[in-house]
Amino acid sequence: MASVELDIEEFRAWFPGLTADVIPDALLEVFWEQVCEFVGNTDEKSFAPYDPDATPPKNERKALLYYALCHFATLSVRGDQPGRITNASEGSVSTGFDLIQSTSQTAQWWNQTPCGSTYWTLTAKYRMGGRLYGQSNYHPWG
Repeated sequence: MASVELDIEEFRAWFPGLTADVIPDALLEVFWEQVCEFVGNTDEKSFAPYDPDATPPKNERKALLYYALCHFATLSVRGDQPGRITNASEGSVSTGFDLIQSTSQTAQWWNQTPCGSTYWTLTAKYRMGGRLYGQSNYHPWG
């Protein structure tokens, strides 16, 4: 059973804007626990493969966990900003925010940050699918 271990130095290399001055290691570790519950970090609980010893290595789960961690961390340091800035003024201070519009509230939450948007895009293949009918469809005329 393979699970991804958080390597804070590697994470900060992936996302150089999230330095120790911006977000402390202890808070990253708290968010890591939340992200692991959210995404899953074991073969039984995660939908994404992870096998670093395979040839070629299967590191999809690691990437998803790191992008989700970046999203959580970015939201925490951004404060109360609800989305991307659409307009701003200086005289008597005014700022407008907008989320990337989607038909899903979950997608709107992930699309608040670039790393969250990347996570949402990378997981699209797990959200799409056809219908599965568990019984035959009987019709009396054939």
